[in-house]
Amino acid sequence: MGNAASDGSTSAASIFDAAQTSALDKIVSEQSYMMSDSVWVTFFTLDQPLLDMPPATLQQFFRPYAHNFARNTVRSGNFRMLIRHVTRSVRYLSPPRHHADTIVTTTTTVLATESFHVINVLCVVRHFIKHFIEHNCDVVTLFATEGNSTSSSNNDIAVDFLDALLLLLFDAPTEDTYDLHLEGINLLLVLASSTAYPSTSTSMHPTLLDVFMTHASASDERGGGRPSQRADDLVKRLLLSYLDQLPAPRMESAAAIAATAALPRKIWIRVLLVYIAFIYLPYLIHFIYFVSFIASTTSSWDNVVEFFSEIQVFPLADRSALLLLVLVTASNGGGGNPFRKALATLADRDESRMLAHSLPFSHVVAVLGRNIHIELHATLLYHALLLNPSFRDALCRPVDVDHFVPCVVYAKYILNKVWVQVLPLLEAIYIHTLSPPRLYTLLAVLLHLSENPPVVQTLHQSQVQDHQTWYQERYLCDLSAASVGVLVLCRVLKANLSVLHDSLVQSMAMALLWNVMQFAKNLHPTATQSLVKLLAHAAKKEQLLRPSPDEAAAYLATARDLLLCIQLGCTPRLLPANAQLVLSFCPKCG
Repeated sequence: MGNAASDGSTSAASIFDAAQTSALDKIVSEQSYMMSDSVWVTFFTLDQPLLDMPPATLQQFFRPYAHNFARNTVRSGNFRMLIRHVTRSVRYLSPPRHHADTIVTTTTTVLATESFHVINVLCVVRHFIKHFIEHNCDVVTLFATEGNSTSSSNNDIAVDFLDALLLLLFDAPTEDTYDLHLEGINLLLVLASSTAYPSTSTSMHPTLLDVFMTHASASDERGGGRPSQRADDLVKRLLLSYLDQLPAPRMESAAAIAATAALPRKIWIRVLLVYIAFIYLPYLIHFIYFVSFIASTTSSWDNVVEFFSEIQVFPLADRSALLLLVLVTASNGGGGNPFRKALATLADRDESRMLAHSLPFSHVVAVLGRNIHIELHATLLYHALLLNPSFRDALCRPVDVDHFVPCVVYAKYILNKVWVQVLPLLEAIYIHTLSPPRLYTLLAVLLHLSENPPVVQTLHQSQVQDHQTWYQERYLCDLSAASVGVLVLCRVLKANLSVLHDSLVQSMAMALLWNVMQFAKNLHPTATQSLVKLLAHAAKKEQLLRPSPDEAAAYLATARDLLLCIQLGCTPRLLPANAQLVLSFCPKCG
C-alpha cells in the first residue's frame, strides 16, 4: 500500500516518529485522502530539524517514498492535495500586506501556522519534486491530476503554489525568516531545473519552468489586466538578497555546512591554524609567535583581528544568484523570457531614485568585485553586462572606474578593503587558461570592459605595487595593471596555439590585446618582452609547419595580429611613452 508495504522499510529506520511515518505511508499510497482527513494534520506537524540533516540522508530516506508517490498519485491525487495544503500554509506566512489578495478565507483550515513546520513540509515537497523531475515524470500532470478525474486542468494548483512562493520571497529576509526564504529559493531552483532532464516521452508536455515563465509574464487580473510585475519583483528581490550578503544564522544547518565546505582551501588552513592557536593559548610565548606568523601572512597587522573573527558563509545570497542565472538563461520556446527582460530593464538607482525597478549599480559592482574569482559571480557579471546596457555604461563611468583597477592607496585601519575586478579577473584567467568553458566567460567580461576607453586608460595609469603571488612565472610588482593584462593574454594566446586550438579563445584574447594596446603607455619590460617572445614563437612555428598549411595558418594569423597590436603602440601618438617596447625589439634585430 504505502512505502513500508512496498519496499519493506520500517519505522525504526525512519527520521520521523511512528505517527508521522504512518501518515507519510498513507499519503504516498493509492488511497485517496480528502483535504479534511486527519492524515494531513499529522503530517504537517513535523518537528524534526530537516534542514540540519545531511542532504544525502534525506535523499536516501525519501527516495522510496517519492518513487511510490510518482506511481500512485495519478490515481489518488494526494500530491495535489499536499500542494494545496502547502499553498495555504505558505500564504498564511506571507507578509500581512499581501493577505488581502492572497490569504484564504477564515473558514479555510491552515494546517501549518509555524514557520518551522512549513519549512519542513517544503523540504519534503522539494525532495519529492526533485525525484519526479530526475526520473522524467510529467510533473505538471501530477499537479493537475485530481483523483480519478480525467478532465483537463489549467495548472491552477501549480500557479497558486508558485504565487504563494513568490509572495513569500518578495519581502526582505530577516534572521527569523532566513531558513524559510532559503527553502523557498531551494524549491524554486528545483522547479526551474525541470528542463535539465529531457525525456522523449514528455518532451511535448510543458514543464514547471514553462508554467513559471508563462505565469510571470501573464497579465495581473487583480490589477485590471495590467502587465504582471512578478518577474520584475522576483529579479529585484534575488539581486537584493545577493547584495545584502546575510550570513547564515545557524552554522549547523546543511546549507551553511555546504557553503563552508566550498570555501577556498586557504580559508580551511586558517581555520586549522586558529584551532592550533587555542590549543597553545596557555603558553603565551607560543601564542605570540603564532600571532606574528598570522600578521606575516596577511597584508597588515590590522587583519589579525579579521583573521580571528568567525568565518561567515552566505548560502541565501549564493542561491539567490544561482536562481537568477537559471531563470535568466532559460528558454521559453517561442515566447519571451520575462526574467531576462526584467534584468535587461533594471535601472541604476545611483542615477535616479524615482524608478521603482532599480538598484544601486555601484553596490552591485562592489559585491561582484569581491567574488569575481568564483564562477557563479563571474557568470552573473557576464549576463548583467550582456543584457543590460545601462549596467555596462554605469560600470565604465569615470566615477566607477576605481572599482576595476587595483587599489594603490591602502586605508590603514580598514579591514574590509574593497578589492576590484580586473586583477581577480586576470588571476582567474591565469588559473583557468586550459579550461575553455570558464575562459569564455572571463574573457567576455574583460572584453566588455575593455571596449570603454576610460577603463583601459585607467589600467595603464594604475600601478600594482604588491607582488601578485598567483603569477608563478616570475616575481611581479611595481608595474601597471595593463602590463599584467598583457602578460596574462600572451600566456593565453600561447596556450591556445599549443593546446586548446580554440578559435573563440583566440579571437577574444586578441581583441582584448588590441583594445589594451590602443592606449599603451609605459608598459613594463616584462610585458613588452612577452609580446616579442610570443611573436618570435609564432613566426618560428609557422616556418616549421609550412609543409602543413592548415597547421601553419593559425601561427601566421597570430603573428600578423601581434604585429598590428605592436604597431599600435609604436604610433607617433604613443611612441614617446613606449620606448621600452622599441628596446625589446633591439636584441632580436641584433
